[in-house]
Amino acid sequence: MSKVKYIFVLISCIFATVQAQNCSEGFDRFEDSCYYFVRSQLGWYDADQYCTSLRPKTYTVHLASIESQNEQNWIADKIRADSNLRDRSVWIGLNNADKKEGWLWTRTYQTPDYKNWGSGQPVSSGRCSRMHYQHSYRWHNTACSGRYSSVCEYSLTAPCPKGFDRYQNSCYKVIPTTLDWFEAEQFCTYAVPDKYNVHLASIESSGEQQFIVERIRADSANRNRDFWVGGNRIDSKKNWAWVANNKRFSYTNWNSGEPSGSGQCMWLDTDYSYRWNDKDCNSNGSGFVCEVELADLN
Repeated sequence: MSKVKYIFVLISCIFATVQAQNCSEGFDRFEDSCYYFVRSQLGWYDADQYCTSLRPKTYTVHLASIESQNEQNWIADKIRADSNLRDRSVWIGLNNADKKEGWLWTRTYQTPDYKNWGSGQPVSSGRCSRMHYQHSYRWHNTACSGRYSSVCEYSLTAPCPKGFDRYQNSCYKVIPTTLDWFEAEQFCTYAVPDKYNVHLASIESSGEQQFIVERIRADSANRNRDFWVGGNRIDSKKNWAWVANNKRFSYTNWNSGEPSGSGQCMWLDTDYSYRWNDKDCNSNGSGFVCEVELADLN
């Protein structure tokens, strides 16, 4: 490749990367999210549906999740700066539609760690929340049928699905259910609705191994259980590889003397501090670990 052509390709790649991180037209960026302010006054469900209809690029848009004081301040300042919004309350994504689950953000299905409720809020009635312009945009819950303006949000870095925990650029879920390796892999594939790139976990570093083991040990229900992961040698003519990407192992953590050849699938063995052991794929493991890469959630 000529030097000029190489430079052109490099610049194109850099431009594409920068462009991919820009917000879609009409959206404003704050940190790693993009926001759209809707002046039309709608009920909460219609407002969230309107957000979803915007669908910039391939991202999913919902009513905003406010997860820090800085984010709260930024949104409030944007509202105050708009003469068509400053005297209006604005819907956000926090709702209590399912009382058993409590208050959740509709965009991430997470309970709020940061809260900015107004005095005496939330009250017993009203399952949807708004930023109240008469109370310094602190949150007030009210009937979802009320008609207010709204703020929509999508993330440039997708959050983990509900029940998954993040490590670096992937999300993981430890599932203490008795299945064979093939059933566990199929279960993972359907673990996130509308996403089919979830697989049994690929462990490609000591840090990732340690993270998964810590997640297993964090729940007493997982004790004395072996956990399937994605390592396999189902094609005996090939080397061990990960089911998610068919990559050969670059990092290993086999127990001493393993793999012994007794099986073509791999689990984390509780008897050996969760070091790796090869097992018959049709054996019933007592748990498994699913993984999805953040890039596959957009």
